[in-house]
Amino acid sequence: ISSTSGTVSLEDVVFAGSDISSIATLSMSGDLSNSGDIILSSLLAQSITHTGAVGQDLTISSGGNVISDGVTMNNGALSGVTTLSASDDITLTKNVATVVHSGTTSLSILSTSGTVAVE
Repeated sequence: ISSTSGTVSLEDVVFAGSDISSIATLSMSGDLSNSGDIILSSLLAQSITHTGAVGQDLTISSGGNVISDGVTMNNGALSGVTTLSASDDITLTKNVATVVHSGTTSLSILSTSGTVAVE
């Protein structure tokens, strides 16, 4: 199918050269390969959702860093975090672990509802 006027429309989907537009839902069973950016331009909230089985993870990886909302992830390390909030334990499993404060004033460890135990 070709057009001499620039575009071809097939059931409301518009083909113009190598561009395809007016697609409401794109379903596929194979890989999506892309050499350009993926741009989500809606003014409303958007989601990237993985619906695989339990234990079948969603992996986002890069040959360089992965940067999400200013936080950089690189091979298990995080940087660019300004505040870390946790509702459960923070566990360090390295044989010799260190918590380092490099600011110019002080470091405080405090509890708002009980005692602080430091060995």
